[in-house]
Amino acid sequence: FMVAHYKTTPYHPQENGTAEAFNKILSHTLTKICDVGRHVWDEKVSAVFWAYITT
Repeated sequence: FMVAHYKTTPYHPQENGTAEAFNKILSHTLTKICDVGRHVWDEKVSAVFWAYITT
């Protein structure tokens, strides 16, 4: 997925705002897509990631 890894300090959560925002969107979208079959979330992650980076 070509994701860059950044380390942040645990006592300054504001540094991690972008990652937290993406995690919120990822979680919300996967919840909507996998509402019926929760066991298929791992098959849908790449589609959600693609939709996120292309919008």
